[in-house]
Parts: sequence; C-alpha cells; structure tokens
Amino acid sequence: TRTMLNDGFVVTSTDASKAMCALARETFGVKPTCERFEDLDAVCEYDGIWACASLLHVEKRKLPAVLKKAHDALRENGVFYMSFKYGCFEGKRGGRWYTNLDETAAVELVGFGFGIVEIWVTGDVRPGRAGERWLNCLLRKR
Repeated sequence: TRTMLNDGFVVTSTDASKAMCALARETFGVKPTCERFEDLDAVCEYDGIWACASLLHVEKRKLPAVLKKAHDALRENGVFYMSFKYGCFEGKRGGRWYTNLDETAAVELVGFGFGIVEIWVTGDVRPGRAGERWLNCLLRKR
C-alpha cells in the first residue's frame, strides 16, 4: 500500500484479516475493505489488482470462481498480479490452507478471459527461506 500510494496510485486496500486492515488504517491512513477475494463483487472498477501471496490460501477448486470475480472487477485491459508458493501441494500447513501452483497449473487456471503477460519463478527473499520458490503471474484482462 505504501509503495503504491507513494507512486501516486489511488489504492483500495483489501484484506481478509481484521488485524491487517486495522494496521493499514493506522499505518497508512487508508480505509481498507475487510473481505476475502471470494466476496469481491466489483464490476469494471479497477485498473489493476495485486494479489501477492494471498490467493494461495484459497482451495484450488475455488480459484476459477475467484479469478472470475477478479476478472469482472477489472476494467478493460486491466492488469492482475498473483503469486503462489511454487509446486503442486494442496492442503493444510500450520492450520492454514495452502494451494501451491506450478506453471502448468497456472496456465490451466487462467485460460478464460485473461491473457498471460508473463509467468516466472523467484526465490523467497525472507531470512531462512532461501530454498522456497514462488510462482508469479502477470495477466491482462482481454
């Protein structure tokens, strides 16, 4: 949020965590929407959606409906970024749901309404996580 605001973007912050929304209010002075991607009901409202490491907590079978909601929320030619832990795992870890994706699964998932701008893999930059990889997807609404 801070980076995007500093770069002059108009930002609508959204998070499913009430604590994260409270932190965004206190830290950035924004009024975040506390909701899950599954609850998004905007239509042609955004030029871009940044879903960094957030959709990985959605069950794979529910991802097509969530992506449809993101697609509907974007204006024509809108850009959508999403990232997942890299791999094929799906299930609970530490009490939270995780859906990992690889390139093949991502391409299959975004087959409707989005054009793929780029898909790439990066390493985790957090201390102690050098072995973890992330799948990054940059999409454009068709």
